[in-house]
Amino acid sequence: MPTDYAFDVFLSYARADDHPNYDDPALSFMRRLYNALTSDGLRVWWDRETLPARSLDFSPEIETGIYNSERFILVAGMRWSRQGSERIITIRSAILSNQFSSLWSRAA
Repeated sequence: MPTDYAFDVFLSYARADDHPNYDDPALSFMRRLYNALTSDGLRVWWDRETLPARSLDFSPEIETGIYNSERFILVAGMRWSRQGSERIITIRSAILSNQFSSLWSRAA
């Protein structure tokens, strides 16, 4: 488990829930959220910034982003995919479980 994470926050959301003009903070909630977090000095994994030139299928990069992020923010809108997000939550839960297991074995 990383002790020095590459990112402070991983943003999970459905692209279909955000405005197509995601660069415009007046229209895009995700852009406003990203801008607010980064202006506070946080290193944020957001697919539009971290993987801007990629298609919608980048599961390995998402898993790596989750693994390398200390915190996880889920933005669940109307089109949020339960199936896809369950996979992300399962990955993050496994990571957290491993972290607590490691802490427990060191404390025992």
